[in-house]
Amino acid sequence: MTARAQPQAAPVVAAIPDAEIPIRRKLFDTIKASVDARDFDTLSAMEERFRLTRSRTPSGVWELDLFYQALDGYLSEGLRAGQNCKAEKANFVDQWQTEHPNNPAPVIVQAKLLEWTAWCYRDASSLNVDWDHFYKTLTRASTLLERHKAMASRDPEYYAVAASIYRGLGVTGEAYQAFLDEATEREPAYLRTYSSAFWSFMPQWGGSAEEMESFARYAMDKARATEGTGMYVRLLWQMDSCDCQLIQQVSRWSVLRQSMLDVYSRFPVERNRRFFERASCQKRQLEEARHYVGLAHPENDWLQNTLLTSDICEQVWKEERE
Repeated sequence: MTARAQPQAAPVVAAIPDAEIPIRRKLFDTIKASVDARDFDTLSAMEERFRLTRSRTPSGVWELDLFYQALDGYLSEGLRAGQNCKAEKANFVDQWQTEHPNNPAPVIVQAKLLEWTAWCYRDASSLNVDWDHFYKTLTRASTLLERHKAMASRDPEYYAVAASIYRGLGVTGEAYQAFLDEATEREPAYLRTYSSAFWSFMPQWGGSAEEMESFARYAMDKARATEGTGMYVRLLWQMDSCDCQLIQQVSRWSVLRQSMLDVYSRFPVERNRRFFERASCQKRQLEEARHYVGLAHPENDWLQNTLLTSDICEQVWKEERE
């Protein structure tokens, strides 16, 4: 009978002070300045550098991910319910594509603007939705991506956007799975592809807790070569903003614990430590939470002992009860 594998010991590396915020702020400021100045050369160079180097922040987030987060915010003006559902920066994207026809970013952003336009009209007219207009606009976005696939799919954000568009168009089952397999074969470590696809497995789209957890394992397995088991917790963390209690209700503790260990062993920064402490509390794993608390003050025995002997999870549990 094969001996049962023992869980990996928790890392004892002290958390590195969090340099994430200034790095993100500088990156976002550079992108905003480039958008304001219509500096397409800088934007295209950033996309290419982040994509080719697969560079990351100290916490392990792809800079390409942050690049598109920034563009999402700066170029989506006018595309929210209550506004005019007209992309105010559409001309900017058109000019960017004209001047840099071989860069994936403007095509990807243009498809996003079309998708957001479709959803904006849908949300703005929820009592009498023009579904024909909704699907036609999403189809335009899908067609745009497909027309430029050979060039634009070099950037993994292409698949992240396509995953969202296909969900809106009702692509499911084997067709959607084949698409995901293609996307993750091209780039298995890009979190935004998984987080975009994750919505398709949530209850509001016909999924379930079991399907969400199964997809988190799928993401973990696909990204294992470079991330170990780390993609599991990264995906659930990314989706935590939905207020769906994914850590408590979806994750499996044995898998989650190992996933946190894999991330922290590579990226032992304060941002990760804080979330892993909270996640351990949410799973009612007090000893693991105490371990992550201790990593914040390894040099101060008195403070560490005070923290470790107090009920460090009480505030988290209080928030969950409210």
